[in-house]
Amino acid sequence: MSEGSRRWHSCDCPDCTVFIAADSEKDLLEAAVPHAVTVHGHQDNEERRKTLSTLFKVGASKP
Repeated sequence: MSEGSRRWHSCDCPDCTVFIAADSEKDLLEAAVPHAVTVHGHQDNEERRKTLSTLFKVGASKP
């Protein structure tokens, strides 16, 4: 898949101005969880991961 046709997954942090993007939902979750835990003091658990996943958006091109 070329860079221009890759579908990007992204998330705006609801607690601050950070925007995170990755080329897979798995990679996005692996970036979003440490941000939520380290910066905002959330716990890394299944409930937090499910909540974060609901915030993910998929776009056709790199944001």
